[in-house]
Amino acid sequence: MAKIITHAAFFLLSLLVIGLYSIALYQAVRYNHIPSIFVIVIILIFMILRVKKGILKLKTQFLKYCLPSFKENQLKTIGIVILSSVLTYAINHYTELGSVIASSLVGLLGALLFPKIEVPIYCGSFVGMTSTGVLTNVEAVVISGFIAGLLLAGTQPLYVGYGGKLGACAFFGTMITAYFKNRFVFSDPNLIPRFDIMIPALIVAGTIGTLWIRDYAKHSTVTSSAIIGIVGGLILPGLFPVHGSLYATTLFCGTFVGMSAFEHFRSYKFTIIAGLMCSLCYFYTSPIFPGKGGKLGALAFGAMIATSGIIHYYDDLYTPAPPVDLEE
Repeated sequence: MAKIITHAAFFLLSLLVIGLYSIALYQAVRYNHIPSIFVIVIILIFMILRVKKGILKLKTQFLKYCLPSFKENQLKTIGIVILSSVLTYAINHYTELGSVIASSLVGLLGALLFPKIEVPIYCGSFVGMTSTGVLTNVEAVVISGFIAGLLLAGTQPLYVGYGGKLGACAFFGTMITAYFKNRFVFSDPNLIPRFDIMIPALIVAGTIGTLWIRDYAKHSTVTSSAIIGIVGGLILPGLFPVHGSLYATTLFCGTFVGMSAFEHFRSYKFTIIAGLMCSLCYFYTSPIFPGKGGKLGALAFGAMIATSGIIHYYDDLYTPAPPVDLEE
């Protein structure tokens, strides 16, 4: 049973982000933005190559080392995600703090008070960012949290160290719940993709800021992301009265790219490249799936998968072949 859940979770998570970036490609084609079409196609190619490589390792490396802990912790993980979802949803909609600060606050408190379970706490906080138009009551939030928690539990041995995975799990949970609750909206006709230089600037800033806090101030990835989220959520709406909330959300999105493990991506330049990829698709998917928590993380996650694909392709291309032993 655990093997089936893990395989299913891998394919669901991979297809989710490939689908989201495919929608970004559709939007670029729709607006006839030729350079963007070219770049997004390249992103999708490397994303698919990386997923293909993950499939080859699925039966051996992932399951061999990680299934025992997965069996022991899956119910605990699901329960924590549900509780965090409800708490963040309450803070988000019953205070004036807003979704970014609500999620960041829950994530930061979770990291400081319960560091061993900070990951599922932060995952649940993304479910709680969802609007009341999508998740209309606590029951819907609990269902979304359960689905997100199940997917997170199933992918514990998978995509380890890839920023945005928690948000992608939350996004899947809110999407499924919204569909079966008849609250699913594909696109908001009132939202039109609008180029704004602040979007890539803030996403890259969120990425770099999170990396700096994690690597130099020596905080966890959750703490680093949450600190940037709180600062952005408090400052940007005051600095930019018209677009401040959007900019806070954009900055928060960049922090998820910055949550990626250094050992996977080797250099800050690769995470910055991922941030630029993420910002491009953020632009085209801004009207898509409105109000659904976790979409920001899913965008970051897709960018990190594509970046990993680029790194693996580079390694395969330039790593010299082992010497041939000619001795008999």
